[in-house]
Amino acid sequence: MKRQSIFACTTCCGADKEPAGFCIGCLRCHDGHEIINLYTKRNFRCDCGNSKFETNKCSLFPDKDPLNISNKYGQNFKGSYCTCHRPYPDPENDIPDEMVQCVICEDWFHTRVRKLKLVSNLNATSGEVICQNCTSSLPFISAYCNVTEGAADGDVNGYNTNQILMHENLLFRRKLKDEDERKAKRDEEAMRKEIGGCGPYSTERRCLILLDKISGIH
Repeated sequence: MKRQSIFACTTCCGADKEPAGFCIGCLRCHDGHEIINLYTKRNFRCDCGNSKFETNKCSLFPDKDPLNISNKYGQNFKGSYCTCHRPYPDPENDIPDEMVQCVICEDWFHTRVRKLKLVSNLNATSGEVICQNCTSSLPFISAYCNVTEGAADGDVNGYNTNQILMHENLLFRRKLKDEDERKAKRDEEAMRKEIGGCGPYSTERRCLILLDKISGIH
């Protein structure tokens, strides 16, 4: 899946204009502007210099399509995040916090919501965040998710505790590994019964290593 770093310019595309994004190469086209780093996006084409930028032309590729109809935009392009729709960092909230990104819609959410979790021993590298909206639109995902823990139907510091699901990637991989090991054990037992061997089992070759001497061979 093709990805690239995307930025938004609130100087060119303020709150009253349509959202737009541009690539890292076009940072120089917006030198001195107020920029939002959106990090990576999938299948996103640079908007710099198209019809969304009325006064700012692209210095890299001046001739562009008026619109990139396949691009997807969200509240992040206007500097709002999470279910609270607040900026990051939030000037009205001094609680230390970081952001995590939904791997499907690629919106960003506050980690304080993620910390209200049912899963133990969870860290930033052991799972992927999938937001409630994406899980609802793709029901099969719920089979691999654990809902974060918090007030049943309430908020904590203005953050809805039921809006984030944790995709336990490593737990799922571990489950598959355990299933493979059980299957290998069953195969070993079946092989022993089939050839009547008693030697050790080679996991690499999936065969028995016969240690008994074979008589009649000279």
